[in-house]
Amino acid sequence: MAVNRVLVLYRGSLFAQGVESLLRGAREVEVFGFDLDHCDVRGLIETYRPGVIVLDANDERMRRMLTIPGLLDCVSDLKVVCLDVNNERASVYHKKEMPVDGLNDLLQVILTE
Repeated sequence: MAVNRVLVLYRGSLFAQGVESLLRGAREVEVFGFDLDHCDVRGLIETYRPGVIVLDANDERMRRMLTIPGLLDCVSDLKVVCLDVNNERASVYHKKEMPVDGLNDLLQVILTE
């Protein structure tokens, strides 16, 4: 099984640091955690080339600092996971590009998962 590189980004959040610590126990992932107040996100993404970025969905300031489309534009095949432990939910965003040449292609993009 391939090892997936995961960036856990937080802002002094004990939750995100806990997630980072928890993931470090899994052999399938290589985890790197960074406090957003002390790093350049684009630089981190370019350096570490993660397959997944994990964010704290309840951190309102983080959501203002980072946009999902902005993160997805940094690396192809990137998955962004916004984890909400208060509601026990994870929202997953990923980038998928498909050619669109007319109505049928557009409908295919809209209707395909």
